[in-house]
Amino acid sequence: MKIYKIQLLFIIIVLFVYSCTKTKLELPSQQNQSQTFCDTVTTTYSAYIAPVFAANCATESSCHGAGSFNGDYTKYQDIKTDIDNGKIESIALGPNRDMPLGRTPTSDFSIEKIHCWISKGAQNN
Repeated sequence: MKIYKIQLLFIIIVLFVYSCTKTKLELPSQQNQSQTFCDTVTTTYSAYIAPVFAANCATESSCHGAGSFNGDYTKYQDIKTDIDNGKIESIALGPNRDMPLGRTPTSDFSIEKIHCWISKGAQNN
């Protein structure tokens, strides 16, 4: 009987230690979400990125409207130039972002979509 109790105690201790690992398991729904979120089939420049820039950066009252010396974000090429030189990611998409100035910041969802698009090559699609 004493050996049975010791074996049972040993099994409980092993299970307890094993259950306290640092490995984070994701639920299947979380795995699918993280794998499909950054999808350039749905995150295209014309369908998603251009409208975000138009609504947040390239309005008539903002800093990056048509012909702006800060960069004309109504045009893909000006956006791509500022992506390539790091300006957009460091100022508008970084952790201390405050763009657009004086207005409601761009949503985290839109920021993540822009990061996705950039990570996939920032194509004019």
